[in-house]
Amino acid sequence: NNANGQLGRTTATPFDAIPAQVPGLTGVETLSAGFGHSLALREDGTVWAWGSNSFRQLGFPETTRSNPTPRQVPALTGVTDVSAGVYFSLVRRAGGSVWAWGLDPSVRFPREGDHTPRRVDGPKHVIALAAGARPLVMEKNGTVWGWGWNSTGVLGTGSNIRSTPVRARGLSGLVSISAGYRHVLALREDGTVWGWGDNLFMQLSPYLPELQTTPFQVTELPKVVAIATSASHSLAVAEDGTVWGWGDNSTGQLGPFVTTIDPVR
Repeated sequence: NNANGQLGRTTATPFDAIPAQVPGLTGVETLSAGFGHSLALREDGTVWAWGSNSFRQLGFPETTRSNPTPRQVPALTGVTDVSAGVYFSLVRRAGGSVWAWGLDPSVRFPREGDHTPRRVDGPKHVIALAAGARPLVMEKNGTVWGWGWNSTGVLGTGSNIRSTPVRARGLSGLVSISAGYRHVLALREDGTVWGWGDNLFMQLSPYLPELQTTPFQVTELPKVVAIATSASHSLAVAEDGTVWGWGDNSTGQLGPFVTTIDPVR
């Protein structure tokens, strides 16, 4: 999809099936693709953005739906990680501080966003970012913090709305997190997988209600070493190198012959 210029080029149609280099970018260290915009972190610690800026998620004051040319986010240096959310952007700077701009995730019916990167108060030693529909971060001690409108339970707190970061309940010893559109997976150091949020497509578990507001263990999996989430399905890499998937399979994202609702290899 290139309807918002998120591929970094102008095409005659709102999509492009042919891979092509994003022009004007070299020395890139990390990439992140959001709902309609893209972020790149260069080796010099600068952040570059392109795609939709409808809520100023690119870090520029003008609001444009299509901006295919990568531009440097102003007044932002010393960045070590980036994560593009639905209508907002997150970065981690040297020292573990988190900065955000774009749509305020705690506003239910927003009209505009803020293009200025602002430091997020709360977590101080962040080592991982996960931006989906709402922003999440993981601290060095293995705890997860999130903030914003919590209608789908992605904060893992059971509460309604949080304008400042709040810690997800009952989680510690984490090594990685991954945020889908409206659900979250977390991997603990013991190889267990924990999830919370939207379960409409059973992307968390086939044995839970459509909404899970507090973290629970996905018990149907072997020992896991890596996790990934998409809009409505989940993936895990087991210790033996096999890949497991569960959730929505309407377009064959779990494999062409999958019919079971359980996590399947």
